[in-house]
Amino acid sequence: MKLISLTILFITSAFCNAQWNTMNVGSSTDLFSVNMIDVDTAFASDQTGKVFKTVDGGQTWTNPSPNSGGTKCEFVNSNLGLAFGGTNLYQTTDGGQNWTQKITGFFDVWNATFSSPNIAYAVGSNSTFDSLLVWKSIDAGNSWTNTGALLSYGGFGEICHFVDDNIGFVGVDLGLLYKTTNGGQSWDTLGDFSTTMSSFVGIDFISATQGIITSDMGTCYRTMDGGTTWDTIQTGFTGIMHDVKYITQNVVLITGGTGFGAGFILKSYDAGATWQQDFTTSAAGIELDAIGTTALVVGQSNSGYYGPVDTTESSGVGFTDMNLDHFKLYPNPAVNQVTLQFSSIQTDATVSIFDKTGKLILRENHASTTVQLDLNELCSGMYFVELRTPSSFSSQTLIVVD
Repeated sequence: MKLISLTILFITSAFCNAQWNTMNVGSSTDLFSVNMIDVDTAFASDQTGKVFKTVDGGQTWTNPSPNSGGTKCEFVNSNLGLAFGGTNLYQTTDGGQNWTQKITGFFDVWNATFSSPNIAYAVGSNSTFDSLLVWKSIDAGNSWTNTGALLSYGGFGEICHFVDDNIGFVGVDLGLLYKTTNGGQSWDTLGDFSTTMSSFVGIDFISATQGIITSDMGTCYRTMDGGTTWDTIQTGFTGIMHDVKYITQNVVLITGGTGFGAGFILKSYDAGATWQQDFTTSAAGIELDAIGTTALVVGQSNSGYYGPVDTTESSGVGFTDMNLDHFKLYPNPAVNQVTLQFSSIQTDATVSIFDKTGKLILRENHASTTVQLDLNELCSGMYFVELRTPSSFSSQTLIVVD
């Protein structure tokens, strides 16, 4: 994600009547990133490389590091973190007090992320700006290996997100989206989004199949099948949709703005199908993080707020529920057959099963209140069962056992 002048905002986002608590992170300049470890602990970094930490939910902040070596940081726990944003990447194992340079060879490091405490990925450009490099660490960032991937792009590696240690997505500013299912050994091109946007700016997945990507042109893209297909959704708001975060399977937040000095928080109660404005601020929000129902945003200007997110659907004025057609799934775990029971007759309904990598295993069309699916060809493991109609969808996890 491109670096833009930021400050920090801790959000309480109860619809139309948010109660905000003001805080000051303590930076004398703009902030470039923020991570929540739990509801009390968070890290932020500014454009000079300073790292700040709170252990009381944002009420007070300390500055454990005068210079991390990077302008953005990514922490996986209270001690282990990465700093990046220039030509190098740094690691801390003591909560940001000390930093050690760990990787060189990038012309610019655009993004870095942990998929688990031991596995991390970093993406950055080569010196000629014609290829995106992907590096991987399997020892908590102590050592790094170039995966050999050379992804086409136009100068910026906008987004990098891993659902788990193997499944990951990288989006570049040509509107190209890549996916790996084998830990970065190979990458598949999922599509060209350049006709409806110029840059990816935010991404989040709540499962291996369900995710949202945001763009710089007021548009977001939602997948329910691990990236095989994408729904293009107009949020109804102009500006850059800088970042996105699932609070629950249905409640999603987007932070963005129309430029310097204008910002907003958008909320969806139907998994991203429709959006409404939850909060307006004079500072554009850039990055969003959340633990449970406590959300946090970084944005422009020197102000900050924190609080809980309201996930009660009934509080949304004018909300059209996209998940009216919930279904029961039984038995679960299942051996060789599973039954889907709907609350009403489903017309033009599609039932799909995906494995944990997002690969489509089965897809059938039905028009009834009860569906039985044969699982004899499935190996034991975790799967995702999706019900989709022209106006709604619902998804559940299925465990298959021998």
